[in-house]
Amino acid sequence: MAEFSFSGFTVNPSIMYEISAYNIPTANIGEDQPSKSIEFTTPDCSDSKMKFSRHCIDSGSLWDPNITTCTVCELLEMNFTTGKNGKYDIYLCTCSTNDIESCNEVSVTSITEDKEVRKMMTFNMTGKISKYLWITISPYFHACGSDCNIREKMVDMSKKCGECTEFPEKATKTDMVPYIIAVTSSICWAILVAMVYFMYRYGKMKTLHSTVPPARVKVLLVYPSDKEVFQNVALAFAEFLHTDCLCEVALDLWQMRNIAEMGPVQWLSQQKQIVDKVIFLCLNKTTMQSSSYLDGSNHTDCSSDMYSLALNLFCSDIKHNSSLQKYMVVSFDEISSEKDIPLVLTACSKYSFMKSLKQFCKDLHNISGCRVFPSVNSVILDCKYSSKQTVRLNDVIHELKTKAKTFSTVQMKEDCLIEIF
Repeated sequence: MAEFSFSGFTVNPSIMYEISAYNIPTANIGEDQPSKSIEFTTPDCSDSKMKFSRHCIDSGSLWDPNITTCTVCELLEMNFTTGKNGKYDIYLCTCSTNDIESCNEVSVTSITEDKEVRKMMTFNMTGKISKYLWITISPYFHACGSDCNIREKMVDMSKKCGECTEFPEKATKTDMVPYIIAVTSSICWAILVAMVYFMYRYGKMKTLHSTVPPARVKVLLVYPSDKEVFQNVALAFAEFLHTDCLCEVALDLWQMRNIAEMGPVQWLSQQKQIVDKVIFLCLNKTTMQSSSYLDGSNHTDCSSDMYSLALNLFCSDIKHNSSLQKYMVVSFDEISSEKDIPLVLTACSKYSFMKSLKQFCKDLHNISGCRVFPSVNSVILDCKYSSKQTVRLNDVIHELKTKAKTFSTVQMKEDCLIEIF
């Protein structure tokens, strides 16, 4: 009996697919069925892997509005983070209990924003204040339209951020003149000092174009295994590159359709021509064996072949010092080291995460013939170990390290049994 498999078929989340297999010709006419069918429903955008698909990202699966509020007197200040290319309806509902079903709608506001920014909105709640306030944000993204997931937050209106202040009743416009002059003078001096600083720091008017956002660095990410836990490491690292390092990442998991249409060799050759950097992720043999042992799988597919193909395809470039700057090798403190790097990659720049995090960010944007923008410098300086993406990357690496330790313990027990018998 032969087994056949097919990968690379593009699916959408929360869709039921019917999969049919036909035996041509029929093995035993009148006895065996000529075909079999099964139904398979793909997971929705809340799935840990599906939420990183392009459709789910465009539907706001990674969008975190991070709603914060502050109440002073009868004014409510609300801040939230927008997504990309979206319209937002903000509903305010007041109620005497924390049950949203019993609330009364008091305000509806709509805004449109085409980029990720922090928005601040102020609402006058005079005569509308109850004990609780529900804030509902209903987004409209291109991929999901009016069917996008809403975000809600309850606010306890009895908790204030500050005290109410009023001017004395006897205060007049004449009394306020000295204060107005002092404030205006302070603002003018601050603007003057800022202008002098920026002219000294960045040069005169000819360097004002440096404030234009830089083009994202194009990166090809290659990793050595197809196991789910390694895919999680690659996905977490790709998201870190995209969000924290301003990179446009080419990853096989995100381009399965293109790979199926072009073939892995042609796809790699195309990426070699268009990307600025090629990054290899390295793992040690013990970690790779532990994953295969614990999840009961030892098969390989295009992911592992892709790693070998990339090594063979790029080795001629790596041997020439003029092209060496394009290639980077990353190992992880907890699950690998520089000893696990293949021999052909030993001449490349090597980085051990998380120790070499800032140096990696700096070298990633150091492209031959390109000027480093001030905004990129700020990204390098702000490259922190506590960002959302680095925390997730650390969690995935820790999971892999735990599996490796479990494998080592099981292997030692098996070795002891072998010695006994």
